Amino acid sequence: MKQSDNYMMIPSSFNLYKDKEQRKLYPTTDTDFLEVIRDEPFYFDIFYALEWKRTMRPWENPKEYLPIILEERQEQTTIIEDFYKKRGKENITDRMLYYLSLFLLTLFYLNYKPVKSVIPQSMNLHELKRKPMNCEERLEYIMRKPSQYHAYIQLDQLFIELEKIYYKAIAMKEL
Repeated sequence: MKQSDNYMMIPSSFNLYKDKEQRKLYPTTDTDFLEVIRDEPFYFDIFYALEWKRTMRPWENPKEYLPIILEERQEQTTIIEDFYKKRGKENITDRMLYYLSLFLLTLFYLNYKPVKSVIPQSMNLHELKRKPMNCEERLEYIMRKPSQYHAYIQLDQLFIELEKIYYKAIAMKEL
């Protein structure tokens, strides 16, 4: 990812990695959506929240960007499932948090909204029209212990349900 030397600290409202030091965000000139979100999933949402006018707004065109996120989701599913099958020794938490980030992007972009926070109480999920059943409670469970296998199963089920909602919206010409 091409980036400048200037950076800003990622706001705490976008920090899923609670036990790590605050991360830095570098403005980029990269226009490859997938490369940008692989580096920082909430890149566009953060700059939008900071009222930076020159950022893309992928939530305004979910039909273009959600297929990219969903394809990345499939790739991550394979990696995570392989990890659990082999009972991997390395830490799965970072990979699961990235997977969770992809879910949040999909959830909000499907509703034409940017992610405003990754803090469950600040997400205002009740305002979203398109979402899986009991989404709030299930996300809170996943976020408490993201490295647990049951959290992965729950998140994967949420993703499957959200994909169905996405394809239904396309079929109904709502996107």
